[in-house]
Formats: sequence, C-alpha cells, structure tokens
Amino acid sequence: MSEDKITIFGLQFEREPWSKREKIEFAILDKVYHSIDLLNKNVLDGGAGIGYSAKYLALHIGEGLVISVDIDSESFKTVRKIVNKNLEAKIVFINADLRNLNFIKDEYFDFVNLYFTLHTVESTTPGGLLQILKEAYRILKRKGKVIIVENYPSFKPIDKAQELLMELSTIEDEIMRVLSIRKDREYQPKELLNILIQTGFKDIIYEKISDGVMDPTLINWVSYLVRRAKEIRDKELKESILNRIYSKLKDVKTYGLRDSPLYVLYAVKK
Repeated sequence: MSEDKITIFGLQFEREPWSKREKIEFAILDKVYHSIDLLNKNVLDGGAGIGYSAKYLALHIGEGLVISVDIDSESFKTVRKIVNKNLEAKIVFINADLRNLNFIKDEYFDFVNLYFTLHTVESTTPGGLLQILKEAYRILKRKGKVIIVENYPSFKPIDKAQELLMELSTIEDEIMRVLSIRKDREYQPKELLNILIQTGFKDIIYEKISDGVMDPTLINWVSYLVRRAKEIRDKELKESILNRIYSKLKDVKTYGLRDSPLYVLYAVKK
C-alpha cells in the first residue's frame, strides 16, 4: 500500500485527513492528561483503535511502558503505520480480549487508558463491559486510575455540521439494523459512573472536554456507510438509503461534519 494511503473501516483513504485528525486527537488527549504525570509510568491502552492514544502515551511516558491490547489484530497494522520506530520500542502490542487479561499480573499498571473503547464493547464482546472494568481494577496499582473518554450519546447539535452528523448516524443505525449487524452502544457519564462504583472504584469524577470538533475524516465514515448500504439485498430499500446519504453529502460539502461532544471520566483504585 502507498505511504500516502491508510486503511480504515476496511477501505483505503488518503492519509492527509487522518494526519490532521491526529492533531485533533492529541489536543483532546492534552486536555485529558493535563493534570496527570505520565513520566516513567506503565499504562494499559485498552482498545488500540487507530492508535492515536498509544502514540500519545508513548510520547509522554519517558522510561515507562505502554501495553496496547485489542481484540482485532488488524488494528495493530494501522497503529504501526502512525508510530515511528523509536516510539514503537515503548509499546507492546497484544492481540487479546479485554475481558480476560490473565497474562497480566495484579496491580501492575499506574493507569488504564480506555480511549473511545467502551462504546464498542456491545458490538465486539456483548455484555462484557462490567468484566472489562473488573479487569482494569485488578491490574491497576493501588491509587492507580482508569481514564475513560467517550462521546455523549445524546446532545443538542450546536450547528448544521453536527446536525448532519446526527442525521447520518440515524441512517447508519438503520443500515446496521437491516444488515443485522450488532451496533456499538454509547453511555451517559452517570451510567459508567454507577458501573465503576459497582466495580469498586472510588473518587470518580467526569467532565465535558469538547463540544465536538470539525473532523476531516468523517467524510471517510460516510464512504463506509455507502459501502454498507450497498450490501442491502432489498433493492428498493437500498436505493432509498443511498439516495438519502447522497442528499446529505451535498450539505456536507457546504457545512462539513462536526463530531459528537466528548467527556472524560476518572476513577481511582483505593
């Protein structure tokens, strides 16, 4: 694959928008970790995703270590493309299920980073949220922290760009339902707070960190929706959904797409 291409959602896209997205992600992570000393700490990066958080953590841990765990081994191919060789030496990639980290001893990590991870649990390991947080609790040192970043599942759009995001998300829900594909599930902060209390965490706080940013990569997500819509067997329904997506794309060219508002949640193992 060409160096100016990157594979996301199983499709190849131009790398430039994703490089811009990295700057956005790092700005978010700066807000998340602004009062946390990562130097020489060991961090579990739960759910590698595209790899922005693993790269960010590797840049800030000094002589520490990042262990990045993902159930999808393909994700590490993307991570390795955005992490240079020097940083890669600070990251251990492990293909595993976050519900079962029995290869990691108790009280090993200073921090567990769950960066846009928990909303994917229902689509990857249904019913696994509580067990994932129990494992996070087990592997954290005393006074260690789990740090969770997620989207708000419901919100009032602040502009047309965010309104378009919500409208396209509704179309995505319809596509996934028609194709019988299990959806992600997003959580309100208080939902996760209550589960963390149930797990044993203390001193739990959360705060809003973004109203949503203009995201140049969301147009790639729309391409993914088009691909999925084309898998629908009912021809009439398929054409109807595709026409709705193409209609929204006309507005997207004018207004762009703004991501969902975000929150961070911190919890301490006592």
